[in-house]
Amino acid sequence: MMTVAPTQGQRRAKGIGRSLAHVWSDCREGRERVTQGWLGSLVEFADSLEIAEPGWRKIRLPDQGGYEGWVREDDLVPVLFATNKVLPLAVIAQPFIEIERGGFLQDRGWLPMGARFPLLDRKEGFVALQMPQGTPCWIPEEAIRAWPSDVQTGEEALLLAAKFLGRPYLWGGMGWPGIDCSGLVFIAFWTLGIMLPRDAKDQWALLEAVDEANARPGDLIFFSRRPPLVDHVGLVAGKGVFLHASSSLGGVAYSDWREQRWRERLFGFRRSPV
Repeated sequence: MMTVAPTQGQRRAKGIGRSLAHVWSDCREGRERVTQGWLGSLVEFADSLEIAEPGWRKIRLPDQGGYEGWVREDDLVPVLFATNKVLPLAVIAQPFIEIERGGFLQDRGWLPMGARFPLLDRKEGFVALQMPQGTPCWIPEEAIRAWPSDVQTGEEALLLAAKFLGRPYLWGGMGWPGIDCSGLVFIAFWTLGIMLPRDAKDQWALLEAVDEANARPGDLIFFSRRPPLVDHVGLVAGKGVFLHASSSLGGVAYSDWREQRWRERLFGFRRSPV
């Protein structure tokens, strides 16, 4: 794999080296996927009293509020970044951006929504992003937005989430191949520059309450099979309509919360953070 040697004013950290890397609850058999990390996301190594299986590391993801889990060591790469200058950050704002395979990427060539990279250059409708190991990657300028965004509204978050319409449900998923309910909400706001908690129950606990009559597009709607345990979240999309990643529906879809199957589980609403 091609690497770029650090120069004066640069240093290395560790980060995710795949388009999406699975993060697991455990490093042993029977583990559960808890989230996924995006290409280039920096990681911190978490302390653990557990004895790690060979080839595994316990990490913390600052980009997801310090979410912890286990990854395979070969999913991590050195990440090169500048210490003597501040480059503007760009975030991928499309669910799937295909790129030419490069030495900076450990799997097939694509970039996921939510992944952030330093912006190096602009030219004729394209931008150069600095990949984890220092190499530039040119993609269409329309595929990115400034991070944080100049436009931060619940309606804008809803538009971003709607780009996943029809994509499969995946427990712990955070991207185009599959996504879960709280991951969809997290990515929509993160792409605007707003970090919510990764899990639905924590999103519920953080945000301000709003009643059903005053819920507006971009607000969050929560459900529970066993109150007070929150187990599902979506985004209000209109009168009675919400967008969500649903395991029972097989993926990202619009539903009507006035239907019995959703009404009987409806737990409440929370105001969009913007």
